[in-house]
Amino acid sequence: MQLRKVFALLTALFIVLCFSLTGCIKPEVYYSLSGQVIPYFPETSVLGSFQRTAAYSPMFSSKDIEQGFMSNQFVVLFDRGFDSGIISGVSGVEILDHFISRDGSFGYAVVKTNDPSSLSGIEGVKSIEPERIFTLQSEESVPNDPLYSGQWNYPMIQMPQAWTIAKGSSTVVVAVIDSGARLDHPDLEGIFLPGYDLINDDDDPTDYDPVKSHGTHVTGTIAAKTNNSLGVSGMTWGE
Repeated sequence: MQLRKVFALLTALFIVLCFSLTGCIKPEVYYSLSGQVIPYFPETSVLGSFQRTAAYSPMFSSKDIEQGFMSNQFVVLFDRGFDSGIISGVSGVEILDHFISRDGSFGYAVVKTNDPSSLSGIEGVKSIEPERIFTLQSEESVPNDPLYSGQWNYPMIQMPQAWTIAKGSSTVVVAVIDSGARLDHPDLEGIFLPGYDLINDDDDPTDYDPVKSHGTHVTGTIAAKTNNSLGVSGMTWGE
């Protein structure tokens, strides 16, 4: 039994040593959309053609930005096993870019055409969609709370931009496990549900320290009433 353990250890060490040497083939690991892990050996694989052959730099106009998609440009998705070769001979279609994953589970082409319907019905074409344009959020919602300017962390995580998309919901309940909170704080009025004090073993979670109430600070960061010209701003834009 001891001899088998020694043999197994030596075998493991040999394998580790082999893959640590530059002369051994080292597999790179790629993940397909199917979830299957596929090792790829550059020295031996025949899948090297599944790579982008050229960089694609779209050129768009102010009209394209306004309408939200590129004029006369489309993204064509292919079924498994098909690539841009199936549309390369279609009249009036220019292939601007194409990509196929190493395992063939995902492939697309960006094409320019005045007649996208000419691509429909071709075997292997899964879908045809306009090449859409997505822009970064540039608008901001800045609250009027006097202490907001001191909340330096909010701009760092782009809260002013996030507030233009959503400002929280009154149906969401957040549990704060901390020192308790000042339930009578004017910037937190009406936001509390019943709580519990695990120190005093009662249902009064009030923190009576008027200066160092860490729980009040954390609760305010989450849900302080916002844009009410008072105190700080809460991340959920409480009202």
